[in-house]
Parts: sequence; C-alpha cells; structure tokens
Amino acid sequence: MHPDALALYRDALTLHRDALALQGIAKFNSLRINEMLYLELGTTSSRQKTSG
Repeated sequence: MHPDALALYRDALTLHRDALALQGIAKFNSLRINEMLYLELGTTSSRQKTSG
C-alpha cells in the first residue's frame, strides 16, 4: 500500500474512533438529560397534586 494511502487510512480510522466516542458521550448526556427532566417533571407533578 502507498504510504500516503496508509496515512489517510490511519487518519480515517482515528476519526471513526473519535466519532464513536463522541456518539457515546452524546448518548450518555441525552440519557442524563432525560433522567433529570423525568425527575423534575415527577417532582413538579407531585408538588401540584399536594398544593391543589
């Protein structure tokens, strides 16, 4: 394989790995946000029930 092609291939693999890592981080953050919203909505909902 040509050295330039090998370097490009290695760069592509690195970018792919980084993209997968960022996807994992985004998924984790999304789950955390959903959890916080769920907890907040649950707390708000229970406050409304007790004040009404």
